[in-house]
Amino acid sequence: GVAAVPSMAMPGHDHPILTSVPLVEPLVKRRVGIVKRRGRPLTPAAEEFHRMIIEAKRTGATKSDA
Repeated sequence: GVAAVPSMAMPGHDHPILTSVPLVEPLVKRRVGIVKRRGRPLTPAAEEFHRMIIEAKRTGATKSDA
């Protein structure tokens, strides 16, 4: 079978059965955001995710640029 899934849903590169091919057209974009509670700290993982989003926005980087 064939399915279009985000790259993060795929296992590592050396999977014995599954393979992936990047889709180049149409270009798919999505908005990502974080909802936080006032006065409550984020978990370390959420804090790192937040840092990565801010950095990607600042530099204009996307996963396909890496």
